[in-house]
Amino acid sequence: MVRLDGRVYTLRTMDHDRTTTPTDSETPSFGRMAFLIGAAKSGTSHLAARLGLHSQICLTEPKEPCFFSEDELYAQGLGWYRSRFEASDPGDLVFLDGTTQYSRCTVFPDVPKRIHAHFPNARLIYMLRDPVDRAFSHYTHRWLKEVHPGEPFSETFEEFVLKDKMCLDDSRYQMQYEHYLPFFPEDRFLILTADELRSDFEGTVRRVCQHLDIPFETLPEAESEKSNVTSQFVEDMAKSTVVERIKKMPLVETVRHFVPKRIRQDIIDNIIPRTSAYEQVNEELTPEPMRDDTRPRLIAEFESDIAWAERMVGRSLDAWRS
Repeated sequence: MVRLDGRVYTLRTMDHDRTTTPTDSETPSFGRMAFLIGAAKSGTSHLAARLGLHSQICLTEPKEPCFFSEDELYAQGLGWYRSRFEASDPGDLVFLDGTTQYSRCTVFPDVPKRIHAHFPNARLIYMLRDPVDRAFSHYTHRWLKEVHPGEPFSETFEEFVLKDKMCLDDSRYQMQYEHYLPFFPEDRFLILTADELRSDFEGTVRRVCQHLDIPFETLPEAESEKSNVTSQFVEDMAKSTVVERIKKMPLVETVRHFVPKRIRQDIIDNIIPRTSAYEQVNEELTPEPMRDDTRPRLIAEFESDIAWAERMVGRSLDAWRS
C-alpha cells in the first residue's frame, strides 16, 4: 500500500488486469482529447494554465482530475469525468487533462490502457526537466504538501528517497514513456523540456498547437500559472504560519475585525515577510541541499534517460549532466 495525496492506494502488478471500464447510461460527448501527462514539477502547471487561455482548448477543473489513475474516481464513470470540463458544447475544442499521475507507471500502471479504452486517438504531451533537479523539487513538494503537510523537514533528500521511490521513479522518463507504447504509437507524443518552455515559450506553444492540430494563438499571462511553484508555496505557507501565530496573541483576534481587509492583506504581503518570525518559519520549511556526492551519482543513474531524452528532442541536454 502507498499513501499519496492524503489517500491510501493498494498497488497491484500488471499481471492482474484491474481495469474496469466505467459505464454511463448515455455516453457523454467530448472534444478531441489531449493529455499533459507530466512529469510532475516540470512546468506542467505553467504550460496548462497558459494553454487553457487558447480559444480552442478546454482545460479540466481542477487541472489534475486524476480520473484515469485513481480507481475510485475512474469507477464514477465518464459522466463524472465529462463534468470536469466546463464546455457545454465540445464542438471543435481540444479537451486537455493535465494530470501528472499519468506518468507514474510504478504506482498507476493501468493509466495508458484506460485512456486508450476510451480515447484511442488521444494526443499526449510529456514535459521533461533535468531529472536530478526535478527529483529534488518533487521531494520538497512531497514533504510539504503530501507526506508531512506544513511540517519542518526532518529527513534529508537522500534519506527520504530511500523510502519514497516516487521522487526518483518519476525522473525515469524512458520507462514512463515506454509504458504507453503498447497502446499509443510514437507520433502521438510531443516531448518538451522545461528549459525550452522558459527560453522560448512562444515557440513551445506553436509546437503544441501543431501537435494538437489547432491554430497558433499568442497567449496572455495566466493568473494561476505560478500556483504550483514550490518556492512560492513555501513562501505562502510561511506567511500563513506566522499569521496563525499572530492571531493567537491577546486581543489580535478581536482587533483584526476592525482592520480593513485590504490593509490586512498588505500586512501579510509586505510586512510579515520582513519579520524574524517569517525568516525562522521559512528556514524550517526549506530543505537542506543535497550532498555534494549525490548529484554526480544520480546523473550517472539517469544517464540512459538523459540520452533517451536527447534522441527524442533532437538536441544536446548536456546541461543535465552538470
